[in-house]
Amino acid sequence: MMSNQPTEWIHDLPGFQITVTSSDQRVSMKAVNSATGVQYGPQQVFPGINSSVITGCLQNNLNITEVTDNRIRIQTNLANDPIELALQESLPIEKEHNLLKIEVKRLKDEVQILKQPKIFYFKTSIDDWRVHNDFDITVRADISHLNLRNNPHVQVTLCGGSRHWDTTGSNSIYGLTPGTFDIYVKRASGGSLSPEQARQYGWYLSYVIHSLDD
Repeated sequence: MMSNQPTEWIHDLPGFQITVTSSDQRVSMKAVNSATGVQYGPQQVFPGINSSVITGCLQNNLNITEVTDNRIRIQTNLANDPIELALQESLPIEKEHNLLKIEVKRLKDEVQILKQPKIFYFKTSIDDWRVHNDFDITVRADISHLNLRNNPHVQVTLCGGSRHWDTTGSNSIYGLTPGTFDIYVKRASGGSLSPEQARQYGWYLSYVIHSLDD
């Protein structure tokens, strides 16, 4: 007598596709990871029980209870103990290729994250100004706590309550190292300038550090 054609029921569960196959009074099950193609099984389930009873119960009553590196457990309403499917030892070439592509993409994403520039935002205090000479005042920005290895890219803006429009020099960086840099400011219209005046005007520096470290 010729055997019956196999019948399949496919169940889409979170992260996995479960296939139940009934053929020649035997019922088998396999589980495939939807993202990676990793397969568990197929293997016969519930030997000795009528296949029509098994397939009828398995059509809508499947729950994944555990997934490890080498097995998956699926709970049914046919027994208290879950069905345990073993990892397929040798994956098809195309599935191994898919796994490799997924791993390569993951590594590329990690590299892009590491390559993203590290940006830091700081500001000085109005009390940080010091005398340079009768016409210039200066401030030293300390960035040593960033533990940079290379000189960073620095953007500086002079902020305040008044009169900072009549200045020059605030966007010129001097003595740049991985740990510090200096700014010198004077009046664009000429005349003396002191730290006391800068504090009176509410001047401070807002600056952005772009790390160039790998």
